[in-house]
Amino acid sequence: MRKRICFLGLVLLSITAGCSILPKAEPEQQYFLTVNRKSVHIAGEVPIVVVERSTAVNPLNTNKILLTQASQEIIPLKGASWADTIPQIIQDLLVERLQGYQKFVPVSREGSGLRATYLVQTDIRAFYVANWPTKPTVTIEIRVNYIDIDKRHLLFTKTFRRQQLAEGTGINMIVEAFQQNITIILADIAEQINEQTGKR
Repeated sequence: MRKRICFLGLVLLSITAGCSILPKAEPEQQYFLTVNRKSVHIAGEVPIVVVERSTAVNPLNTNKILLTQASQEIIPLKGASWADTIPQIIQDLLVERLQGYQKFVPVSREGSGLRATYLVQTDIRAFYVANWPTKPTVTIEIRVNYIDIDKRHLLFTKTFRRQQLAEGTGINMIVEAFQQNITIILADIAEQINEQTGKR
Protein backbone atom coordinates (compact mmCIF):
# COMPACT_ATOMS: atom_id res chain seq x y z
CA MET A 1 0.00 0.00 0.00
CA ARG A 2 2.83 2.33 1.00
CA LYS A 3 4.63 1.58 -2.28
CA ARG A 4 1.48 2.45 -4.25
CA ILE A 5 1.10 5.78 -2.42
CA CYS A 6 4.76 6.62 -3.03
CA PHE A 7 4.40 5.73 -6.70
CA LEU A 8 1.32 7.97 -7.10
CA GLY A 9 3.16 10.77 -5.33
CA LEU A 10 6.06 10.51 -7.76
CA VAL A 11 3.67 10.54 -10.72
CA LEU A 12 1.94 13.71 -9.45
CA LEU A 13 5.29 15.34 -8.74
CA SER A 14 6.54 14.63 -12.25
CA ILE A 15 3.33 16.00 -13.80
CA THR A 16 3.60 19.20 -11.73
CA ALA A 17 7.24 19.62 -12.67
CA GLY A 18 6.40 19.04 -16.32
CA CYS A 19 3.73 21.75 -16.26
CA SER A 20 6.15 24.28 -14.82
CA ILE A 21 8.55 23.93 -17.75
CA LEU A 22 5.91 24.42 -20.45
CA PRO A 23 6.30 27.76 -22.30
CA LYS A 24 3.95 30.45 -21.03
CA ALA A 25 1.61 32.10 -23.49
CA GLU A 26 2.77 35.56 -24.50
CA PRO A 27 0.31 38.29 -23.41
CA GLU A 28 -1.51 40.02 -26.24
CA GLN A 29 -0.75 43.64 -26.99
CA GLN A 30 -3.92 45.74 -27.04
CA TYR A 31 -4.46 48.68 -29.37
CA PHE A 32 -7.02 51.46 -29.50
CA LEU A 33 -8.08 54.00 -32.13
CA THR A 34 -8.63 57.71 -31.57
CA VAL A 35 -10.53 60.56 -33.21
CA ASN A 36 -9.80 64.21 -33.83
CA ARG A 37 -12.32 66.16 -31.81
CA LYS A 38 -12.51 69.53 -30.12
CA SER A 39 -14.43 70.62 -27.07
CA VAL A 40 -17.48 72.65 -28.04
CA HIS A 41 -19.62 74.75 -25.70
CA ILE A 42 -23.31 74.16 -26.39
CA ALA A 43 -25.94 76.53 -25.03
CA GLY A 44 -29.72 76.57 -25.37
CA GLU A 45 -31.98 73.85 -26.65
CA VAL A 46 -30.42 71.60 -29.24
CA PRO A 47 -31.49 68.21 -30.63
CA ILE A 48 -30.27 65.02 -29.01
CA VAL A 49 -28.65 62.48 -31.34
CA VAL A 50 -28.48 58.90 -30.06
CA VAL A 51 -25.77 56.71 -31.54
CA GLU A 52 -26.78 53.08 -31.19
CA ARG A 53 -24.20 50.36 -30.60
CA SER A 54 -23.05 49.13 -33.98
CA THR A 55 -24.25 45.82 -35.32
CA ALA A 56 -21.93 43.38 -37.09
CA VAL A 57 -21.93 39.87 -38.46
CA ASN A 58 -20.47 37.30 -36.08
CA PRO A 59 -16.82 37.29 -37.26
CA LEU A 60 -16.67 41.08 -36.74
CA ASN A 61 -18.29 41.02 -33.30
CA THR A 62 -14.93 40.57 -31.60
CA ASN A 63 -11.93 42.41 -30.20
CA LYS A 64 -9.55 40.51 -32.50
CA ILE A 65 -7.61 42.22 -35.29
CA LEU A 66 -8.82 40.19 -38.25
CA LEU A 67 -6.97 39.03 -41.36
CA THR A 68 -8.36 37.56 -44.57
CA GLN A 69 -6.48 35.18 -46.81
CA ALA A 70 -6.79 34.08 -50.42
CA SER A 71 -9.08 31.25 -49.31
CA GLN A 72 -11.49 33.91 -47.88
CA GLU A 73 -10.79 32.49 -44.43
CA ILE A 74 -10.88 35.06 -41.62
CA ILE A 75 -8.25 34.54 -38.91
CA PRO A 76 -7.12 36.64 -35.94
CA LEU A 77 -3.75 38.37 -35.94
CA LYS A 78 -1.58 36.63 -33.35
CA GLY A 79 -0.27 38.59 -30.40
CA ALA A 80 -2.52 41.63 -30.82
CA SER A 81 -6.13 42.69 -30.25
CA TRP A 82 -8.29 45.78 -29.95
CA ALA A 83 -8.92 47.23 -26.50
CA ASP A 84 -12.67 46.63 -26.98
CA THR A 85 -14.99 44.87 -29.41
CA ILE A 86 -15.21 46.35 -32.90
CA PRO A 87 -18.91 47.39 -32.57
CA GLN A 88 -18.20 49.13 -29.26
CA ILE A 89 -15.17 50.91 -30.72
CA ILE A 90 -17.18 52.30 -33.65
CA GLN A 91 -19.98 53.53 -31.39
CA ASP A 92 -17.59 55.27 -28.97
CA LEU A 93 -15.49 56.84 -31.74
CA LEU A 94 -18.53 58.15 -33.60
CA VAL A 95 -19.93 59.78 -30.45
CA GLU A 96 -16.56 61.42 -29.81
CA ARG A 97 -16.35 62.62 -33.41
CA LEU A 98 -19.85 64.13 -33.30
CA GLN A 99 -18.99 66.10 -30.18
CA GLY A 100 -17.27 68.66 -32.39
CA TYR A 101 -20.58 70.10 -33.64
CA GLN A 102 -22.82 72.72 -32.02
CA LYS A 103 -26.04 71.65 -33.73
CA PHE A 104 -26.73 68.73 -31.44
CA VAL A 105 -25.69 66.75 -28.38
CA PRO A 106 -24.61 63.18 -29.16
CA VAL A 107 -25.20 60.42 -26.62
CA SER A 108 -24.11 56.82 -26.91
CA ARG A 109 -27.23 55.03 -25.77
CA GLU A 110 -30.95 55.34 -25.24
CA GLY A 111 -32.14 55.53 -21.66
CA SER A 112 -29.80 58.41 -20.87
CA GLY A 113 -32.73 60.42 -19.54
CA LEU A 114 -32.68 62.75 -22.55
CA ARG A 115 -35.36 62.77 -25.24
CA ALA A 116 -33.68 61.95 -28.52
CA THR A 117 -34.60 63.67 -31.79
CA TYR A 118 -32.35 61.71 -34.13
CA LEU A 119 -31.03 58.17 -34.20
CA VAL A 120 -27.80 56.90 -35.79
CA GLN A 121 -27.66 53.20 -36.66
CA THR A 122 -24.42 51.69 -37.95
CA ASP A 123 -23.78 48.24 -39.37
CA ILE A 124 -20.16 47.12 -39.78
CA ARG A 125 -19.70 45.25 -43.05
CA ALA A 126 -15.88 45.09 -43.07
CA PHE A 127 -13.15 45.77 -40.51
CA TYR A 128 -10.19 43.62 -41.40
CA VAL A 129 -6.85 43.36 -43.19
CA ALA A 130 -7.28 41.99 -46.72
CA ASN A 131 -4.58 40.55 -49.03
CA TRP A 132 -2.63 39.18 -46.08
CA PRO A 133 0.33 38.73 -46.03
CA THR A 134 1.42 39.85 -49.52
CA LYS A 135 -0.07 43.37 -49.68
CA PRO A 136 -1.88 43.97 -46.37
CA THR A 137 -4.74 46.35 -47.02
CA VAL A 138 -7.01 47.62 -44.26
CA THR A 139 -10.64 47.51 -45.35
CA ILE A 140 -13.41 49.29 -43.43
CA GLU A 141 -17.03 49.42 -44.54
CA ILE A 142 -19.86 50.86 -42.42
CA ARG A 143 -23.51 51.21 -43.40
CA VAL A 144 -25.22 54.18 -41.71
CA ASN A 145 -28.91 54.97 -41.23
CA TYR A 146 -29.82 58.42 -39.90
CA ILE A 147 -33.39 58.65 -38.66
CA ASP A 148 -35.63 61.52 -37.59
CA ILE A 149 -37.37 59.86 -34.64
CA ASP A 150 -40.20 62.43 -34.32
CA LYS A 151 -41.19 62.20 -37.98
CA ARG A 152 -40.32 58.49 -38.29
CA HIS A 153 -38.40 59.46 -41.38
CA LEU A 154 -35.13 58.10 -42.80
CA LEU A 155 -32.97 61.14 -43.52
CA PHE A 156 -30.26 59.14 -45.27
CA THR A 157 -28.81 55.68 -45.61
CA LYS A 158 -25.31 55.36 -46.99
CA THR A 159 -22.37 52.98 -47.08
CA PHE A 160 -18.96 54.42 -46.21
CA ARG A 161 -16.07 52.28 -47.44
CA ARG A 162 -12.33 52.82 -47.60
CA GLN A 163 -9.21 50.77 -48.18
CA GLN A 164 -5.74 51.71 -47.01
CA LEU A 165 -2.55 49.89 -47.99
CA ALA A 166 -0.39 49.28 -44.91
CA GLU A 167 3.27 50.24 -45.18
CA GLY A 168 4.32 46.78 -44.00
CA THR A 169 3.23 43.68 -42.12
CA GLY A 170 4.19 44.92 -38.65
CA ILE A 171 1.39 45.32 -36.11
CA ASN A 172 2.07 49.04 -35.62
CA MET A 173 1.88 49.64 -39.38
CA ILE A 174 -1.42 47.79 -39.59
CA VAL A 175 -2.89 49.72 -36.66
CA GLU A 176 -1.74 52.98 -38.24
CA ALA A 177 -3.54 52.05 -41.48
CA PHE A 178 -6.71 51.37 -39.46
CA GLN A 179 -6.29 54.75 -37.76
CA GLN A 180 -5.95 56.64 -41.05
CA ASN A 181 -8.93 54.83 -42.55
CA ILE A 182 -11.30 55.24 -39.62
CA THR A 183 -10.38 58.92 -39.19
CA ILE A 184 -11.54 59.71 -42.74
CA ILE A 185 -14.65 57.53 -42.54
CA LEU A 186 -15.77 59.04 -39.22
CA ALA A 187 -15.24 62.55 -40.57
CA ASP A 188 -17.38 61.73 -43.62
CA ILE A 189 -20.16 60.20 -41.48
CA ALA A 190 -20.14 63.09 -39.02
CA GLU A 191 -20.27 65.68 -41.80
CA GLN A 192 -23.21 63.91 -43.44
CA ILE A 193 -25.06 63.80 -40.12
CA ASN A 194 -24.27 67.44 -39.43
CA GLU A 195 -25.65 68.48 -42.83
CA GLN A 196 -28.92 66.62 -42.27
CA THR A 197 -29.49 67.72 -38.66
CA GLY A 198 -31.97 70.55 -38.40
CA LYS A 199 -33.54 69.99 -41.84
CA ARG A 200 -36.96 69.48 -40.30
